[in-house]
Amino acid sequence: MESTISSGGSNASSECAVDAGGGAGSRSRCRNLDTTLCVGNNNNGLLSNNGNAALSQEVKDLYRALYTESKQLDDAKRNIQNIGHLFQHDIEEKRANLVQLCKQIIFKDYQSVGKKVREVMWRRGYYEFIAFVKKHMHKQGTDKECMQKLERFLCAGIFNYKRLSAKMEEIYDLDLKYLIDFSIISEGYISDCIGDTAVSKELEPSQAAVDKSLEAVSFALDTIHSSLLSLGDLHRYFLDFRIDSQLSLSITKEQVAKYYLEAFKLNPAIGMAQNQLGTLYYGQNYDLDSTYHYLYSLVCIIPFELSENNLNKLFAKHTEYLEQMNPAKLEFNIEDFYARFYLIVDIFFFDKEVPDFNSLCHCVLIDLRKILCAQLLPVPEQSIFKIISILFFCLSKLKMINSPKVYSLHAFLVAACSDLIDACIVNVEQTILARAADNESFQLEYEQRFQDFDTTVRKSRNEYKNWLAAVGECERKDKKLLARPHSLKDFSSDSRDSQHSADDGCAKTQEAPDTDKLGGTEPISTRSSDEAKESDLKTPLSCKSKRRGMRLRRRRRKIAQSDDSSCYDSESDMDTDFYSDEEDYTDLSSNFDTDFSDIDAAEHDDAPADK
Repeated sequence: MESTISSGGSNASSECAVDAGGGAGSRSRCRNLDTTLCVGNNNNGLLSNNGNAALSQEVKDLYRALYTESKQLDDAKRNIQNIGHLFQHDIEEKRANLVQLCKQIIFKDYQSVGKKVREVMWRRGYYEFIAFVKKHMHKQGTDKECMQKLERFLCAGIFNYKRLSAKMEEIYDLDLKYLIDFSIISEGYISDCIGDTAVSKELEPSQAAVDKSLEAVSFALDTIHSSLLSLGDLHRYFLDFRIDSQLSLSITKEQVAKYYLEAFKLNPAIGMAQNQLGTLYYGQNYDLDSTYHYLYSLVCIIPFELSENNLNKLFAKHTEYLEQMNPAKLEFNIEDFYARFYLIVDIFFFDKEVPDFNSLCHCVLIDLRKILCAQLLPVPEQSIFKIISILFFCLSKLKMINSPKVYSLHAFLVAACSDLIDACIVNVEQTILARAADNESFQLEYEQRFQDFDTTVRKSRNEYKNWLAAVGECERKDKKLLARPHSLKDFSSDSRDSQHSADDGCAKTQEAPDTDKLGGTEPISTRSSDEAKESDLKTPLSCKSKRRGMRLRRRRRKIAQSDDSSCYDSESDMDTDFYSDEEDYTDLSSNFDTDFSDIDAAEHDDAPADK
């Protein structure tokens, strides 16, 4: 992979991004870095790119020390011939000093040289060493001691970039946990692998007042974005070098991809993270994943230039496969489809002119239809998504350059989406038919449970109605018991049970005068009273009205006969009866719409008692 794919490092710019197989001592690798590190005697050589502000004296001194350290490091590496000599103590010490100086300048200056020094830190401090190992590993091989030194070197880089990101986030109060998954910036499994105190005790930035202007915050975010890319690269090298250790066993492609994805989430305008993902997934899934990420990188607002070179190498490989294919071949496989698909993507994206292009598109659509309908060649859903996304990347590029091929691509996309919809419909119908028995059993079980539920609901409703009826009956009985009078004056003449339960002595005192007046014959009012009782049983309201009238008349008569003080006796039985809560006086006129014969008869019965 190293010999065919260019990563350029996570912080490679268009001026110094080169092929990964280049030598570590090549001075043509980053010519502009020497110019960047040149320090003149006057302030003109120390201005930022826009020349707005001069460097402070402290930053000047650090910058000169960085330039000196960089020169000494180049001199020490000039005669190195193998990997063992690369990680000697003196070279490793110079490299660590260079990294520390770069970090100090990054924290102290963001207006002038901070961005360039951040690039120097990655290039001179890490990538050149890794490029040298890549070049000589296959030729010379490595022993166990060299692999241990390489692992320690990678762990030191991971430790430094994690501390750099965490410190930037802390100083500028960025609260990135609400934007990205910042939990991946943790030192746990790395700090244990570092035994060098010079590396672990890195210089902390000064705690002086920090400029939190928009430009400073933007520089801090760019630094964290660059650090995430560097962390992804350093973890990826654990996989590329196949380091046999306990730490390398816990590092997977999914973990490496997290750093690239979070960097892309932090700044989606920069396509470098997508290029690194394409390099990470090189050779996987018939190169579909790499093609997807390389094209994604090229359609970003700030595309990564090396992605085009990497993409062309992939297309060239699959074009060679098509050229070597036997024309008489009848068997169909997925690799044939992907090779033809990459060919039309190459034509669409780079707007190439080829003869008989429509026939080629038709062949690719037929292959796609075969894959969607075939049961023996299943394609993951993510692959289908990436195929359609690649076509949309091509459409975006064609619209950007106003190419007439945009109409052909529109037709191709419509046909491909139509095949996708047809495949979805067929799969749904097949799923329904395959599970017809399950659906029928489910329907029967559902109906049975629904009937049981309906029966339970109806039963519960009936029980509730019966309970309400029973409660109402009990309440009515309780009201009747509470409304029963506690004296003989409150007894009603229409209640036969009350008459039978009355005191016999009182009954005799009421009947004796009546017998004397009428000559021992039956009282005249008895018959009318019985008739009233029967009518009262039929009309309860009339019964109440009659009782009210009788009590009112008895009360008036009692008040007239008693003294004045008794009229205002609030404790009298009459007052209590008159103001009883059980009575309804909303319609007092009904007290006088009664049968006066009954009232008169009642008055004759009560006369002796009053006296």
